[in-house]
Amino acid sequence: MRSTCSQYKTACGFPIDTAVIGAILSMLPERPRLLATIDPAQEPPRAVRVTGVPPWHRPMTADGDLIAAVQEESAFVGAGRLGVILPARALPDLGRAVARAVPETALGDQPELESRVVVLTVAQARGLEFDSVIVVDPAAILAESPRGRSDLYVAVTRATQRLGILHHGPLPAELDTVPA
Repeated sequence: MRSTCSQYKTACGFPIDTAVIGAILSMLPERPRLLATIDPAQEPPRAVRVTGVPPWHRPMTADGDLIAAVQEESAFVGAGRLGVILPARALPDLGRAVARAVPETALGDQPELESRVVVLTVAQARGLEFDSVIVVDPAAILAESPRGRSDLYVAVTRATQRLGILHHGPLPAELDTVPA
């Protein structure tokens, strides 16, 4: 029988960059952290990659902020793949705006996952990974489901090398360690 990560947690690493794990999933007692709010007994995953690129966040006041971030991040990852993870209610409008502005963008119910830029919801992103991820409106992701924290955890852990967060209003407390 083959071993799996769920059988042997200590023997398996998470395909996420060390900086992403450190900023998003660290569990310091004086501040709430995303994983700790889901399951305080859960041990954080161990990163197996080190890029030295810290996650970032910026306020988003207009669709143009998202388009600029996608263009910038897409150029940075070169031939790599960029996942843009949105709240489900935002996918139709923001997804179309990104697809119009950025060549080789896939979106829809079953987007072409080999495209350079893939715009999708948390439910669509579950189980996938991208070289870089931009999470859009984490507060809305938290609010749109009774499992909001788990959904946000899924969203931020799809990035293997780089993570960016665009947010309306203040950044949720679960993500307060992400540098600006």
